[in-house]
Amino acid sequence: AIQPLLEYPNPTLTLQDAHGRGKMIVPPSTFRILMTDNTSGLGDDSGTYQSETQDLSVLDRITTAINVEYMSPDVELKTLLKAVPTIEEELAKTLIKVAGLVRDAFVKGTINQTMAIRALMTWARYTGYMGLQPSFEYTFVSKLDNSVAPYAMECFAQVVPTNQSF
Repeated sequence: AIQPLLEYPNPTLTLQDAHGRGKMIVPPSTFRILMTDNTSGLGDDSGTYQSETQDLSVLDRITTAINVEYMSPDVELKTLLKAVPTIEEELAKTLIKVAGLVRDAFVKGTINQTMAIRALMTWARYTGYMGLQPSFEYTFVSKLDNSVAPYAMECFAQVVPTNQSF
């Protein structure tokens, strides 16, 4: 159980050896536990994150929560250009604009999946040999439920006119 490690001010952990004897371990004062969770421990009824609700005894022992937002478009651009050096800057900006609309749609509940930087990098790599729209459909839209895929394509169409090419 993790709860004893989260006790303040005296965290401990008891481990049993092969003979069933317990040994108490007291971590140093600089010891920290870092946990990540997309649902703040509250679980996810949508099925997006496949998580369970955390026990209140654990949640009560977590002293700090940090919400990490998406990168700003400027930082995301630098990251994308570094990760996929073959992509042109204007094309990268286009992908980031589409991703921003997808994220907005996800927050509103219109689309059931967001587009993280990792998905954006994959799309950027595939764009080089599949083209802009086919790679978007292949790397992102194909993972969506059929009922929301048209909304993702609307996000794409808002940024990329049908006659635009890269």
